[in-house]
Amino acid sequence: MAASREPKVFEDSNYRKKMYSPLKNDGFVPEKHSELFVTGIPQKSSIHDLLQFFEQIGEVFEIKLMTKPDGVQNRGFAYVTYMNKQLAKMALIKLKDKLFQNKTKLNLQLSVDNCRIFINGIPTNKSRYDVRNVLRYDYRIENIVDVITYRSYANPAHNRGFAFLEFRTHEEASYFRAKYWDKLYMFGKKMSVTWAIPLKEMDEHEASKVKILFLRNLNVTEPPEDFTRFIYDLIDRSLVDKVYKFKDYAYIHLSTRYNAEKLFASLQGNH
Repeated sequence: MAASREPKVFEDSNYRKKMYSPLKNDGFVPEKHSELFVTGIPQKSSIHDLLQFFEQIGEVFEIKLMTKPDGVQNRGFAYVTYMNKQLAKMALIKLKDKLFQNKTKLNLQLSVDNCRIFINGIPTNKSRYDVRNVLRYDYRIENIVDVITYRSYANPAHNRGFAFLEFRTHEEASYFRAKYWDKLYMFGKKMSVTWAIPLKEMDEHEASKVKILFLRNLNVTEPPEDFTRFIYDLIDRSLVDKVYKFKDYAYIHLSTRYNAEKLFASLQGNH
């Protein structure tokens, strides 16, 4: 397929090189699964080299090439977004064995539409509100949808030393990680910033077969036997295959999807 030669907009910073189609300024957003995560990029390769390589398949909507703090050499990976998912899938097939700059093969995979960042190193006595306030007032970051922390098993008043930052879009999460991956300081110490492990996406057919409920943030001191009795008060025990509770979380295995939905509704009503 011949590549379109639409003009591109280029942006440089000391942590990322970026190019994108002017359609982005008009609000165009490619469909899900149009983005590739590319690794194995030679450190001296430029964003123009990547554009030339990936445009062999078709029109590229956007490329984000992550760079080292000096803003010169890249960090070996980039995100390449095509105009649609068909082009992205075609690139996975046709470019996987093709030499980049006649030297090396790049590693290509579909990028996960992850909107969540993992931050480690937070003092255990700090709350999610403390984390949000530092990001908002010290770093002027206003686009975080939620800050998620988990209570310590030993002391429910404390957190477990980490937090998840939920952004509105993958683009916003990617921007945050690219900018602060090695220079986010909170509460007098340097934080570890990386992607959160994404949840596995499930289509409607797969979802229709799920019969297990997962509960978290339960009372750590509640004995498993008491929790099991609570579940049996909500649904007949003959419809439950297994109840497993450990510390502050539990799994409930139901006999059918219908019974799982029925118990879920009951739990929502008891919230």
